[in-house]
Amino acid sequence: MTEKMVTLVTGAASGIGYATARHILRTRGDHLIFSDRASKLADASALEFGGIYIPADVTKEEEVQALYDEIIKVHGKINNVIHCAGIEEKNTPAIDMPADVFRRTLDVNVTGSFLVARGAAQRMAGNGPGSIVLIGSILSVVGYAGLSAYCASKGAVLQLAKAMALELAAAGVRVNVVGPGFVETPMAHSLRNPTTRQSLLAQIPAARPALPEEVSRLCAFLTSPESEYITGAYIPVDGGYIAR
Repeated sequence: MTEKMVTLVTGAASGIGYATARHILRTRGDHLIFSDRASKLADASALEFGGIYIPADVTKEEEVQALYDEIIKVHGKINNVIHCAGIEEKNTPAIDMPADVFRRTLDVNVTGSFLVARGAAQRMAGNGPGSIVLIGSILSVVGYAGLSAYCASKGAVLQLAKAMALELAAAGVRVNVVGPGFVETPMAHSLRNPTTRQSLLAQIPAARPALPEEVSRLCAFLTSPESEYITGAYIPVDGGYIAR
């Protein structure tokens, strides 16, 4: 009998993280640990999933370390991490953007990715195969006016993953980046304005935004044995946006 994998999903209270946690529970039955900042929404998700919920702010090193310590205490190992926690600033030209907004975006999206990926790698290396999936964006590889902080942060996430993939390959730990396009989530500010939405849809060959579930299926694949030769990759889920 195959031993169950232990999988952590961050940012699991809503959006892509929520869809990913639900998909893995329904299709694989992993020992699932899901994490998000403490909130009523996270509490509601905890009741629905019935797995282990550990609140954590991914920008705080001590909370990320405590998250992993608890996982190891309960399960003795960690096989997979799918890091979905992140933020997007409201559409603002760089010339008008307050420095604290820029710093906050990088702190959550870049420092948070680093702390979560580093914590996973420290516990996976030397303990068998492991997979780390970071959520980038199409804006990891293309620019978008008004989202300079988000573009900078997601570009950094991609480069972080590439470097860590090279560092960890010999230890059997894979690191990959999923690059969603425009996704129907609560964080997608650009999709809420009807005029902006129509303009965006006109740029997507598939003529619609992605659903969170469509991103979750790729995250699940990248944490499965079927993807064991894939590392250091950036895989878009964008309806053809960057192929134009």
